[in-house]
Amino acid sequence: MGLLKNVFALTELKQAMGWLLADAPAQEAYDNFVKLFNEQAAQQGQLATQEPVSVDLTTASPATVMQYEAVQAVLHWLAAKRVLKAYEK
Repeated sequence: MGLLKNVFALTELKQAMGWLLADAPAQEAYDNFVKLFNEQAAQQGQLATQEPVSVDLTTASPATVMQYEAVQAVLHWLAAKRVLKAYEK
């Protein structure tokens, strides 16, 4: 949740959490987010959005697609911070 607060407003996070918890139990939603984040972060050196290996987005629930998009937003935010930090040097 800490990473998401840097990209999304708390009201947006509250709305998303309600939607996720209506779709799956809390542990399953959390595990899915972690799996997507770790998988995408491992590929982030390419800075191109990668289709996930662990989830088929064409058949995934809207809540899972939202998680994937949130992961992408966080990773792009982190990439932009790295570029800014490198520029400062």
